[in-house]
Amino acid sequence: MKRNFLIAVAIIGLCSSCETDNEFFTDSQQKTNYALQRSYHTANFNYETYQLIIEGFEYHKALPYHENVMLYEKYVNSTLYEIGLNESYKMIDYDILQKLLQADEMIISEFDYSSNAKILMEQLLKEGSYDASVFQKLNATEQSILNTMLALSTDNKGDDRIDDKRTIAFAYGAQFSFTEAILYAGAVALHF
Repeated sequence: MKRNFLIAVAIIGLCSSCETDNEFFTDSQQKTNYALQRSYHTANFNYETYQLIIEGFEYHKALPYHENVMLYEKYVNSTLYEIGLNESYKMIDYDILQKLLQADEMIISEFDYSSNAKILMEQLLKEGSYDASVFQKLNATEQSILNTMLALSTDNKGDDRIDDKRTIAFAYGAQFSFTEAILYAGAVALHF
């Protein structure tokens, strides 16, 4: 599946301005191609991209968590590089990852966001929503991060522990780059 995903991404990059016949693609490649195109046109590109990456990663049950995280790190970096979203390789700091695996909403106060963004992030984690009037006062980057956090916290994969920790990990990584947001959120999700 990883190979098909990367092939589809490469084809999209090479042929982004031309039309292709459906007969050149397999069914799974068509689905990946469609999903990538859709992610570029949705209101929440960050969440869609995260979902595509996490769904495309193959977790190896025979390997320990740490080795899967190393494979995930390589997968994320190469995938984002292939679609033009990552200029340099980003690494997961395992000390920070361990802290994020134990974190609750109180860690948000340590993040490098505006005070309004931190308040809304904590509110989202505690209440499942945030004050729209304060949201409008945030800059576009913080609004995008909060929209992604809302999507992550409400996609309800069945375990609120995962959703909160994954959401916090996304917020942590997003301080630095989109790649790090996906790396930390995904690594936390793989743990559970």
